[in-house]
Parts: sequence; C-alpha cells; structure tokens
Amino acid sequence: YLTAARKLGVSPHECLAIEDSATGLRSAMAAGMKTIAIPRPEYPEDAMFSQTAFRLSSLEELSKSMLD
Repeated sequence: YLTAARKLGVSPHECLAIEDSATGLRSAMAAGMKTIAIPRPEYPEDAMFSQTAFRLSSLEELSKSMLD
C-alpha cells in the first residue's frame, strides 16, 4: 500500500483501500489508509472487519459519500 501511494504521489492518509480480507485490511490500516471492507463469504469472520470505516456486502453498496 505504501508503494502504491508513493507511485501515485499521494499520502497514504489521502487513500481509500477497499479490501475483502482481514490480511489486506491490516496492511491498509498499517499504511494509514481509510478502509472499506467487503468480506468474501468464504473467509472466516475476523474482528478487523468491524474496525473499518464501512463494512459492505457488495460494491453495489458503495456510495460517493463514503469516499470523503
């Protein structure tokens, strides 16, 4: 995540990561990014999913207001 932000020329704090796994959420949060979780049904429940800005069931639930 840090490499992606650096290559984009933005601070990680200006980024939003959308993740489907707890491991990905941990990485994005460690980088200082805002996160949205869309857990895959086959992944086990993890406490990380409740620590995100939003938890969605699908990308269809994503709204512009969540990006601010």
